[in-house]
Amino acid sequence: MSLDRERCRVNGNYAKMLSDWRKRVRSLSQNQLLCCNMTDLFEWAAIQTKATLYGDCTDFGIVTNIQEFNISNCTIPVDGQWGSWTTTSCSMTCGNGMIYRNRTCNTPSPSDGGKNCQGVDNESSVCNLGDCPVDGHWGLWSSVRCSVSCGHGIGIRTRRCDNPIPTGNGNGCVGSDIERKICSLEKCHKSCKDAGKN
Repeated sequence: MSLDRERCRVNGNYAKMLSDWRKRVRSLSQNQLLCCNMTDLFEWAAIQTKATLYGDCTDFGIVTNIQEFNISNCTIPVDGQWGSWTTTSCSMTCGNGMIYRNRTCNTPSPSDGGKNCQGVDNESSVCNLGDCPVDGHWGLWSSVRCSVSCGHGIGIRTRRCDNPIPTGNGNGCVGSDIERKICSLEKCHKSCKDAGKN
């Protein structure tokens, strides 16, 4: 605002203006104070003090163009800073997977022409939580092996739990790996020696 001699005589008005100005300056950060035109500010404060305390209005003739300080016009560049990393869990519950982590340039965000954060905002790495469980399955039965070479006997066949083999705490095969059944081969022929016994 323009200042004139008539208003200078109203000491109470200028005392309030000076008090308000001091409050506004105290509310500024150090960086804001550095970016402002402090020469004008302190010159204005000195003139206000002379007028308020001593009724001395002689300086108003040379400072009629000094304007009231406007905080909104005092800005400084603020460089962005990275926030903390946020990390995801492994993308797989077993075997090989990926872990991702991200961060945001918001602590603080760049403003008033400040620089953006330097570096990447995301990273990834391989994770492995151990072998995935694989349940076992039976392979094929073997050929039957009869306990005798002729006549009736016991036939045995076997199988293995290897199609596939259980891994990673997978379940084993259900059932027996051996099977027994009666086997019948061609009738046994008696030798002459055996026939004489009859």
